[in-house]
Order: sequence, then C-alpha cells, then structure tokens
Amino acid sequence: MSLFKKRSSEPPAPVQPAVVEKTYGSKMPVVDVNVCNVCRACVYLCKNEVFDKSYHRSNPVVIREDRCEDGCTLCADRCRPHAISFVDR
Repeated sequence: MSLFKKRSSEPPAPVQPAVVEKTYGSKMPVVDVNVCNVCRACVYLCKNEVFDKSYHRSNPVVIREDRCEDGCTLCADRCRPHAISFVDR
C-alpha cells in the first residue's frame, strides 16, 4: 500500500468565486461641513468609494452617491461629531 496518492492526468477544476449582488440603497450620505472636524475616517472606511479621496485637507465630498449600499452606515457610525446623515435620493 502506497502512502502517496497518484496524480490524475486531468487538471483540477477551476474554483468559481461566489457572486454577491450588492443592493444600492435609496439613501445617500450628506456631510454637514459646519459640524465636520475633517478627520476623514468616513472616507477611509467606505469600501465603495462614495467619498472623494483626492482632497486631503478638506471636508469629505460625496462623489458617487449611487454606490452607497443599502443598510451600510459605517461612515456615520464612525463619525465622532455626527456630521453625516442620510437623505432620500
């Protein structure tokens, strides 16, 4: 009895990644510039790149509100001064 498994002549079947459909919501984030302390935590936490990352010393600017996911509130949850709210599109 051999301890080694014989190799198959066929290559292994490729693994297909799971397709997860994102549902973009009916709400969009709005930053109150009078309350924002420009920590930009919201910009770096957003995995869908809703905020513009090019302006490092200004208030966060929403550039892709259509990419904001339904139910995701990471930016608003992390905002210490509570400068982010969500409004209907």
